Parts: sequence; C-alpha cells; structure tokens
Amino acid sequence: MMAWLALAPYAFVNEKDEGLQALYRSREMIRGRFGQALGYTLLAGLMPSIAGSVPLLGIILAFLAIPLSFIFLNEYYHEIRNIQGPASTETDGVTKLAMAAVAFAGVASLSACLF
Repeated sequence: MMAWLALAPYAFVNEKDEGLQALYRSREMIRGRFGQALGYTLLAGLMPSIAGSVPLLGIILAFLAIPLSFIFLNEYYHEIRNIQGPASTETDGVTKLAMAAVAFAGVASLSACLF
C-alpha cells in the first residue's frame, strides 16, 4: 500500500491532479513496478534514519538527508512519467470502491489506535 501511494504527492503537484485522482495516478504508475517502487520508497525512508544514527553529526545529517529523499522520489516519479507518457486517470467503479475501502480502513485503524 505504501508503494502504491508513494508517488501521489508528486502527481498532485506536477500534474495538477486533485485528491483521489492523484492517488489513482500513483497507483497506475506503480502497476507492474511494485517491487521496485517498494524498494525505492523504503530506501527513501531509511536514508534520513541511517544518517540520523551517526553519533554527534546525526541530527545535521538527517536534516540534510530528508530533502534528498524527497528529491530521490521526485526523480523516480519523473522517470516513470517519461516511460508512461501523459496521465490517463480513467478509473472504473471497482477501483474507486477499492480505494475508498482502503481509505476507510485506514481512518478506522487510526481511530482505533488513538482511542
């Protein structure tokens, strides 16, 4: 799930997709590349953590690594976009229902954790 939604912020900003359209676009871009996307997303998340674990300089290195992880994912987004071409966010009813169910499950699980 994390990999499917990893490119949604970049679709939102670069393609001017709104809300759910950015989520659909992210999912469409990841289709067929799930393993690669998961690896890149985990790497981008681990970069600041690993940099932050260095004694004495960890905080400074983590602050430098956070923007680099965003740049890394942005470059990955542009790489996939160049391969796939222009956005086509035509979605069927089943996809919309599945994404709505995932969103509801996320909100429900977060509410259960908080209360």
